[in-house]
Amino acid sequence: MAHRKLPNPEEMPAVFHEWLFWLSSLEDKPATTVRAYNQGVRRVVCFAEIKPDDFSADSFSQRELTDIARTMKVSEKPDPKNPGKTIREFKPATLSQSMAAMKSFLDFCITDGLVKEVPNVSLIRKVSKLAVEQPEPEYYTIGELKRLFDAALMDVDAKKTGDNVRWPERDCAMLSLFAGLGLRVSEVIDADCSWVIFDGLESSKRAVIRVEGKGNKMRRLPLSEELIDILEVWKRARSERFGEPNPDDPLFVTRNGAKRLNYPRLRYWVLRLNKLAGLKNRSLHSLRHTAGVQWASKGVRMAEIQSLLGHASIKTTGVYTDMASVDLLKSIKKSEANNLVAQIVKEIDQ
Repeated sequence: MAHRKLPNPEEMPAVFHEWLFWLSSLEDKPATTVRAYNQGVRRVVCFAEIKPDDFSADSFSQRELTDIARTMKVSEKPDPKNPGKTIREFKPATLSQSMAAMKSFLDFCITDGLVKEVPNVSLIRKVSKLAVEQPEPEYYTIGELKRLFDAALMDVDAKKTGDNVRWPERDCAMLSLFAGLGLRVSEVIDADCSWVIFDGLESSKRAVIRVEGKGNKMRRLPLSEELIDILEVWKRARSERFGEPNPDDPLFVTRNGAKRLNYPRLRYWVLRLNKLAGLKNRSLHSLRHTAGVQWASKGVRMAEIQSLLGHASIKTTGVYTDMASVDLLKSIKKSEANNLVAQIVKEIDQ
């Protein structure tokens, strides 16, 4: 079977583009989700051999969409690594994502009154057994995390392959926010200098980081003294090279200071650190899992972990934030990763 070519977005009907706008503007879906759903619906349209401009909410009956899902599940293609053999055309996750995209599109059409009835995609996923088995989340043990920090502190040789993405002070600060505070990759990328807010009192050393998370939801996380110290170490190193940053400048920048970090660069960065540390390759998200595991192992309540990681919407007043911060700060300080940050600051300052 020849490789399937998805229809271009420009070939899709107006309702398709209205749905994409609805996803990003009204549903606050992140760009990655919008892009994945965009591809998912076009994948179904391609497999069903429907002309793109003929596609609509009533293109499929319940039975037709069920048959498509089942056929996609067992569809095969030539195995590029083993001539003469075949492999499944769609991975389970890809198929599940395609059906999730179809459900979202059909929900939009119902909500907008474009149709009165649509196929029940949840039922289709159930009867077609499209559920994807979730793998156990990977994380770093405290010993492995120490090796990762040690790798970050290694001298940088700009001429050495891979070292052009490293900057010890910055890398330790980023590792600290990932593993010590549980920030998402997108949150570290999007963070501006203005996200870090001090209380303004010279007699105290208190600060919070105002995180704009998934779905533009805001959460304010207290910073331990150790996290404040590592961020100040990074700020000094950055200022020595590029001058004092502005509040709206990225919190983390590339080695030349000109660009905000992006996902491919960070992915290569953690790949490089894992290799230097002699560890198996793990995803960036494993660092976030590390924070959750550390808190749970120290007996931090699940409700507090949920607040710290932003798994639920947090709508608070300033007073509530101040009250919650006391307990949350205690939770952060219980983390072995946080204790490790204190050691790293001392090593950098030596």
